[in-house]
Amino acid sequence: MLVEVEGATVVYRRGNAEFRAVDDVSLGLERGEFVTVMGRSGSGKTTLLNLIAGAQHPTSGRVTVDGRDVSSMSDRDSSRFRNERIGYVPQRHGLMPSLTVLENVLLSTQLYGRGKDPEEAQDLLDRLGIGGLSGAFPREMSGGEQRRASIARSLMNGPDLILADEPTSDLDRESARAVMELLSRVNESGTAVVVVTHEYDAAVYGRRLLYMESGRIRDATDRLESLRSGMAGAFFGLRRRFAGKRKGPCRS
Repeated sequence: MLVEVEGATVVYRRGNAEFRAVDDVSLGLERGEFVTVMGRSGSGKTTLLNLIAGAQHPTSGRVTVDGRDVSSMSDRDSSRFRNERIGYVPQRHGLMPSLTVLENVLLSTQLYGRGKDPEEAQDLLDRLGIGGLSGAFPREMSGGEQRRASIARSLMNGPDLILADEPTSDLDRESARAVMELLSRVNESGTAVVVVTHEYDAAVYGRRLLYMESGRIRDATDRLESLRSGMAGAFFGLRRRFAGKRKGPCRS
């Protein structure tokens, strides 16, 4: 098992009230899996990604990635672990505006003395279809091109796991399709991929579908065929029944 989340809960306080962003979530992710996670805004999807990435610690519970307990790592250790093992694609491209595309892609390789040959970065950009933009600055690129550059940066260190938070948001249909097909090719090479999305067109690329509501999670893979058939309306029934379902682990 590449990722194991065991009873993870994240609690915030709003005045005197307690808010559970993630509520007793357990799930497992195998190597080479492609999982999509859907749910309304505020349902806990991004918090779950942050837990898996070790960027946030749970209030209770445990998260391990390849046997390493990321839920108890120091900030320094978790930063290094992410740099070496996890590729994170944020909601916004996160590119440094003062750096060229090539420099942005190489940035993560400069940390911890792991510098790589710029030719490797250029080859990756070529394979992603934006090799001709290696000398361009982010402001000179379209949203889809920026997102592909962000994905290139996340792949530069050869991660075991890609975590992508709304990678198709604010993109036109053609750019969104290109991004999801790119992530599919990455997955076919053996890298595990987790994509958080609101969009049905993106969700169907996964081989397993999870649904989050009010910090809880359940497996909704049985709905994938309906989505692929264009019957998105059939999916909405999941929301109505979700609250009555018993909580439990979501494992492959």
